[in-house]
Amino acid sequence: MMKAQIIDLGIDRVKSARIVIQASTQQIFAVIDNPYMHAEIDGSGMVKGKIKGPLVLVLGSKFGVGMKRFGFPYRTLNKVVEYKKDELIAWNNFSPSRWRYQLKADGKYSTEVTASYDGRVPLFFHWYASREFKWAPEALAKTLDRLKEIAEQS
Repeated sequence: MMKAQIIDLGIDRVKSARIVIQASTQQIFAVIDNPYMHAEIDGSGMVKGKIKGPLVLVLGSKFGVGMKRFGFPYRTLNKVVEYKKDELIAWNNFSPSRWRYQLKADGKYSTEVTASYDGRVPLFFHWYASREFKWAPEALAKTLDRLKEIAEQS
């Protein structure tokens, strides 16, 4: 099985990983735009607990996620800020940084998926985004590996 690769998109303050999944964009997007699946695909180990929100995300959707970091539970409220069905979805929480998934068909049943943490934020949020840069690339790659497992079984 091909694993996700950490990649450099050449965009300052954006960390990314990419994988090719043997499934259609529709099959893959159905996993990503369902917030109740996020704990199953999360490669950071931080998505825990209760999810609250719609079954399918669209532009403007809000969803709450139970998280755990450094042993401390907390909740985030996320909002979908970029959306194009079966191609693109991104959300943020209290910070303007974004978690983004881009899907590109590579044949009828093959899709290139790029997951990114976009830390291009106003100066006030640089401290927050800079901390995320340390662990986000590896977590994104692990998330894509899990997404691949789920999508290729559906």
